[in-house]
Amino acid sequence: MDRRTWGWLGPVSGILFVVFLVLSFAVGGSWEVDPDDSAREIARALTDEHDDTALSFTFFGVALFFFLVFLGYLRDYFGRVDREGAWLVSVFWAGGLAFATGILILGFAQQALFAIDDYSQDEVMAKTLFTLGWNSLFLLSPGILAMSGAAAVLTLRHGVLPKWLGWLSILVFVAAVMPWIPLLPVWVLLTSITLLVRMRRSAAVPA
Repeated sequence: MDRRTWGWLGPVSGILFVVFLVLSFAVGGSWEVDPDDSAREIARALTDEHDDTALSFTFFGVALFFFLVFLGYLRDYFGRVDREGAWLVSVFWAGGLAFATGILILGFAQQALFAIDDYSQDEVMAKTLFTLGWNSLFLLSPGILAMSGAAAVLTLRHGVLPKWLGWLSILVFVAAVMPWIPLLPVWVLLTSITLLVRMRRSAAVPA
């Protein structure tokens, strides 16, 4: 397998990250409870959603793997900028690692929700675990801010990607204060498709 063939794995990993992330949320249960509900209601919900939560956790882990592959590829791709923008590549990389760390913490919180098959014998523990993970999405915000901010400047000022992706990066940056709005996966998907199209066009040009 030559280097050009390996290069396809980066953008494809970005697409697979989005696919498995969507699957994770799609099968993760309805969660019609919140921390203000009684411990008994929460314990019943965790027990009812046990199998769906376990499957969601698996998809979540696969999504994280593909995100890390995509992140490594994009770091190398952004590394083509001149020395003036090189530090922004490091900011993007650091933001991606912070985002991945946030996902890991979310994963640990999710794993705790299905660690016990039946929480009816320990309703207080069920409510405690559920409450700890309730606002954990905010742990993703710092990483998203660093990634999207660096990507916006690298795109709009240094032209590493089409400018419309730079403007989308700004929207991702603004929406990072509300991380439940899935703009980062949209950016990853569109960036991956754009890179695949660029690869295909480059391959079609005679050497």
